[in-house]
Amino acid sequence: MEYLDFSRLTLTSADIRALKASVKASVPRESCQRLLRYHLVAEECRPVPGYAPEPLGTCRATDLGRDYLVCWNEQRRIRRKESIRYWITTGIAVAAFIKSFFF
Repeated sequence: MEYLDFSRLTLTSADIRALKASVKASVPRESCQRLLRYHLVAEECRPVPGYAPEPLGTCRATDLGRDYLVCWNEQRRIRRKESIRYWITTGIAVAAFIKSFFF
C-alpha cells in the first residue's frame, strides 16, 4: 500500500471543516468528494444479506483522516508560533524606529 505524504497534501478550509465534522458525526457524501479520493473519509454502507452493501450517502473519517488532522494541527501550531515571533520582532523594531525620532 502506498502511504500518503501529509506534508504535500493541501486541503481547502471547507475540506478541513468536513473532515473535522466527520470525526464526530456522519457528513453528506457531496461535501467530501475530495476527501473520499484521498481515503481520508469512507462512505458508510448498510449491510444487505445476500447482496452488496448499500451505500447510505454519508461519510465518516478513517484512521488516515484522523492522522491527517493530528498532523495538520501540529503544523498549524508551528506556523502560529513562527507568526507570533515575527510580529513581536516587528513590533519592537517599529517601536525603536518611532522612538528614534522623539529622543
